[in-house]
Amino acid sequence: SATACRGDRREMVRLTAEVARNSAARLNPCGDRELDLRGLKIPAIENVGTTQDQFDVLDFTDNEIKKLENFPRCKRLSTLLLSNNHISRLSSTLGEQILNLSSLMLTNNRVENLSEIDNLAASCGKLANLSLVGNPISRRQHYRLYAIHKLPSVKVLDFTKVKPAEREQAARLFKSSAGALMQQDAAAEAASSSSSSGG
Repeated sequence: SATACRGDRREMVRLTAEVARNSAARLNPCGDRELDLRGLKIPAIENVGTTQDQFDVLDFTDNEIKKLENFPRCKRLSTLLLSNNHISRLSSTLGEQILNLSSLMLTNNRVENLSEIDNLAASCGKLANLSLVGNPISRRQHYRLYAIHKLPSVKVLDFTKVKPAEREQAARLFKSSAGALMQQDAAAEAASSSSSSGG
């Protein structure tokens, strides 16, 4: 069972309708309805439709998820907590699936490609709070300015408020040859990740 895996046992648990039903639901300190799916060793996001979009927050912290994808269409859901997973890929249709996604916590994952920021930018127009702290991408040169430019709705990036001066700096970067190179890198990363996604 799901609870058996909360101890030291290492086997993965598929996110079935039963697991979702048996997980703790609570009101968090902000008054949001939250479903606790922490630490179950879930390898992939699936069967989220069984929650019937009754939650503001889904907490997937401390699992083994590799791709952020496969959500049903949700209007109520606004926050995804996904720290300490193995996520390296972000779906380009995430915002079409989670219509009001405003907060995305991806601290300590494996996101490294700038193209993943482009994927968020493709559909997440309401995203206001994003954390990629502890991901390889956060160590790339000009990463913060790239994210600020591509995601104009984001007000807090990596737990630090985006300043107007940073937006101006990001705009300047994207008019420069360095910005053009970053966009070329992102396009190349997108092409190579799409060609390897069969694996």
